[in-house]
Amino acid sequence: MELNDSEIQDIIKHELQHIKNHDNLIKQIVNLIKIIYWWFPPVYWFSKKIQLALEM
Repeated sequence: MELNDSEIQDIIKHELQHIKNHDNLIKQIVNLIKIIYWWFPPVYWFSKKIQLALEM
């Protein structure tokens, strides 16, 4: 895949925003909740919704 400089800059800005928002920490907390409440089906729905919200 070839990307021009503008597209590369947009991707870098997007990923830097993930870092600034501490998205990895939030994802780890959500994963911990899934581990603790693995038997509770709504936790999987919650996890998917959080993942989607973090990506937006």
